[in-house]
Order: sequence, then C-alpha cells, then structure tokens
Amino acid sequence: MKRMMIWMALGCLVPTLLSADRFAQSGEVVRDGKTGLSWQSTPADKKFSWSGAKEHCDVLNYGGYSDWRLPNLYELKSLVDYDKYNPALATTRIHIKTDDYYWSSSKDVSDSSGAWDVDFKNGNDYWDRKTDENYVLCVRGQ
Repeated sequence: MKRMMIWMALGCLVPTLLSADRFAQSGEVVRDGKTGLSWQSTPADKKFSWSGAKEHCDVLNYGGYSDWRLPNLYELKSLVDYDKYNPALATTRIHIKTDDYYWSSSKDVSDSSGAWDVDFKNGNDYWDRKTDENYVLCVRGQ
C-alpha cells in the first residue's frame, strides 16, 4: 500500500516539476527546454513592418548574442498556452505586450503582400499586410 501511494504521489508531482523547468532564464535570454529555442525576455517596445521586424532581429545584439532572427509561425506558436488568456503565454519569463500582434517570418503563400502573426492575448494566428506594424519577439537557435 505504501509503494502504491508513493508511486501515485510521484505520478502527480513529476509532471508538475518537469513543466516548471521548461523555461530557464539566463540574464536577458529565456531558453525553452522543450524546443531548444532561446527568446528575448524583453522584446523591443515598438512596432515594425514585416521587413522592419526581420531587419530588427537580423541586426539585434541582445543578451550577449548577435544571431537573432524572426521566428516562423510554428516557433512563435510554441509559446502559446491556450489554457491562459491575456497573455496566452506558456511562461511569465517573457514580457510581452498583449494589446497587439507579433510578427512571424512566415509569408502567406497565396498572397505575397501578407505574412502571419500571433495575438498573444488569445494565442490565435492571423494574416496581416506586410506594411502593417506589429511587435516583434526575436528568437535564436535551430
């Protein structure tokens, strides 16, 4: 009986401990242990067009690294937690604004004037004109 209770306790405790360790912060950089990607903990407090967002990440020197890039849609969506709202973000270590969208590098294949972004208020993705201005969260790795 004691063994069964210990195994039951571990079964409840281990998933909680593992999920708590998914994101680790080192200085200004947050590493996602699930994807292996590293993110800015505090992105720029201004909006960019899509090309401006790509350029911003390409030249960014942040947290001691200079190999940042604009994440694709799947990478950006890997940060979404649909059980949360405003922000629908899987970590509190990344400090984003939830009043607007964040660009991805993913272009719209059917319309060259558009690209995809994510609304971290609810976690949904949307199409926007590349000339529109949105926030940017840069990534490094893979």
